[in-house]
Amino acid sequence: MAVQLLIAALNPLVAVAITGNSKWLFDTPVTVSTREIYSDLRIYFGYADLLFAGKAPYRDYTIEYPLLAFPFLAAPRLFARSPLSYAVVFTIELWIVGAIATFLLARTAEPRIGVQQARDRICWYTLFIF
Repeated sequence: MAVQLLIAALNPLVAVAITGNSKWLFDTPVTVSTREIYSDLRIYFGYADLLFAGKAPYRDYTIEYPLLAFPFLAAPRLFARSPLSYAVVFTIELWIVGAIATFLLARTAEPRIGVQQARDRICWYTLFIF
């Protein structure tokens, strides 16, 4: 358990160190632009757009995600009209799913380790995620 915590705690630091020193380490800079991140959301928006145009995933077009992931990609499109509004609604959806997962984790852990220990672990988990 301690090793997992150490790896989880150091993971962001390692990523920052590699990104910050990529020119020195690999002789080429490593960067991630917001355009690259936003392009994934455009892909998700496009999948959902095709669904709302009457096309069926895996039959009329292929997607790179399992079937049970598709409702999570399509649901924000019910409330969004543009890729930008889709990004906002998708982010809110991810927060809600994360909150539900955290709640279920706490309910599962409470009978085994007690209320105080479960609360402490969930607080640590939440702070780590933020």
